[in-house]
Parts: sequence; C-alpha cells; structure tokens
Amino acid sequence: LRQLDEVMAERFCLQGRGFVGPICRTLFNVTEATFPTSFVLLPYRLLRDNTGRLGLESGEAAEIAMEFADSLLKLTSTRSIVQVLDKKAIRHHGKSLVDETSDEWWKLQTEQKEHLSRFLSLYENRPAYLYFIDEYTGIPIVDEQGTSYPLVIKEAEDVVRKVFPLMLTGMLLMRGD
Repeated sequence: LRQLDEVMAERFCLQGRGFVGPICRTLFNVTEATFPTSFVLLPYRLLRDNTGRLGLESGEAAEIAMEFADSLLKLTSTRSIVQVLDKKAIRHHGKSLVDETSDEWWKLQTEQKEHLSRFLSLYENRPAYLYFIDEYTGIPIVDEQGTSYPLVIKEAEDVVRKVFPLMLTGMLLMRGD
C-alpha cells in the first residue's frame, strides 16, 4: 500500500508526499480548519513578527526547538507508532502485533523509552505553551496580538506525560507527510 501511495504521489507530481491528504482537501474544498482539534504543548514560545512570520521568542528557544524537532521525528516515526499500537493491542486484546521475542522488538522498546524520556526532559522546570494546530498546514496557530494563545502550562512535565498520547496527532501534523 505504501509503495502504491508513493507511485501515485509521483504520478500526481506531489514530490513523494502522499496523495490521500491533498486529494481529500481538494475534494472537500478544505482550505482552513474552522475548529482545530489537534494541539501540541511546546517547551518554547512562538511569536509572530511585524510581517506575520512565525518565529521563536528568544535565541535560547532555538536550541530547545531543535531538540524538540529531533524528538518529534523519533517519536512519530512509523516504528514508534507501531510500537505504541502494539502496547495497546497487548493491553486491550492480550496479543501482540509483532514478534515479542525478536531482538528488534526489545531494541525498539528501549529506544522508545529513551526518546520519550529525553522528550519529557525538555519540559523539566519550565512552562509549556499550548497551541492548536492548523490541520490544513500543520502549523501551530499563534494569536496575532498574542493575547489569547498560547495557553501557558506551568509545571508542564507531568501534564505532557499525561496528554502525550493525545498530543501525538498534533505532532504528526507538524511533522507533515
């Protein structure tokens, strides 16, 4: 199926980005999300400059943003998503989706724990900023005046740990195809 998606994407000149999302947006004339349902808690604040471009609040935030981006790529990889789904399958159906006896599975388990731990460390002793995600563009929505958004979450590490599964959708949108 993935190979078919890639072949069709090349055929439709979408630079290998897939075609389901763009075709659905075109068919249903989706140009913006009226009510965003996906969100992300960022360990840094985003601002709009006087031209409306999105940027970081400070230079210090750039390093944190790069670490967040690295974690985003690792935690939203296909392997990581399958590992999360496998845990749910075991918990709810008592059966694994993969061969639990393989070294690869155990290695993935260990890597996933390390990635999540590193990700959560980005929120230690600092606030997080809750942004809704524009589901059409995958970009966090930042209030032009900076009055409503972002919502500031103090002592964010515990909150992020609890809402991480819900936050994955927003992280996948931010990652893109």
